[in-house]
Amino acid sequence: MSSSVNVYEKFILGSAQLGMEYGINNSIGRPTMDSAREIIACCALNKINHIDTARIYGDSEEVVGGIIAEDNYPLIKVMTKLNLHNDIIAGSTKKKLVKSVDKHIQSSVKALQQSTLYAVLLHKAEYLTDNCGLIWSRIVELKKEGLIKHLGVSVQSPSELELALCYPEIEYIQLPYNILDHRWEESIELIRKVKLERKINIHVRSVYLQGLLLSDDKTHWLKANCLNYKLVISWLRFKTLELNRKSIADLCLAYMRSLAWIDGLVIGVESIEQLNENFDLFNRNQLSDMEVVYVESSRPKLLVKTLNPAEWSV
Repeated sequence: MSSSVNVYEKFILGSAQLGMEYGINNSIGRPTMDSAREIIACCALNKINHIDTARIYGDSEEVVGGIIAEDNYPLIKVMTKLNLHNDIIAGSTKKKLVKSVDKHIQSSVKALQQSTLYAVLLHKAEYLTDNCGLIWSRIVELKKEGLIKHLGVSVQSPSELELALCYPEIEYIQLPYNILDHRWEESIELIRKVKLERKINIHVRSVYLQGLLLSDDKTHWLKANCLNYKLVISWLRFKTLELNRKSIADLCLAYMRSLAWIDGLVIGVESIEQLNENFDLFNRNQLSDMEVVYVESSRPKLLVKTLNPAEWSV
């Protein structure tokens, strides 16, 4: 492989785990500050220059911002998210809502220790239209004022994706996708079309469906509303063997890395060991075009309430 090729080009460090316990299959818990520092240092060393965070990820912003500032990683670009409480949106005057947006952004600026935020994504697509688009309008103004460099939105469904693609100011769209997620099949062509017209970055989160795809614990699957979990687990295991992959994690990641419409994969880790395991997977071959077609034509269909962790039982 040519030394000029960065195999980690699509790797985005997800930092939810650095600020809180996260994921149905999390057996380690939240990393210590020293572990978080080691994880970020290792990413920087391997030219992984994007970190995904949010105000609602515990103190993830503070952890990431502190480490970047103290250890001097000027090349790392942090993408954070704007999340407002529903009562603020529903019960606020225009003046109060603008003030809430400004306060949230200033909190991120302070936590991340950056005078200009690299990218701010709306945590919910509904913020694009709530209150006659006031939240979005204010974010656009803050970008014009130089407080934010890039704008984006996190979407949950194909309909939200279609809405987001109508906004020319949006440069980043983050969506949940994994090897068993059939919901986006009709949206991919639209993404390709928009990419031909303007610069748009598609980042994918929940590659392992918050760890569910790597679990063989039936209680995890039942909590995720999946009654035919035996069939799903069998399919994952069989395809791993049939396609000569190292593990189910390798199968899932190889599939995602093979999709040209995806620009980045948000990968969260709880330890340096998990980070190195993901590095190993990124160094393995992607799936061929034929293998991608084979996977997509044979995969079992999961219910939407299984594909959406917000609908899982606690």
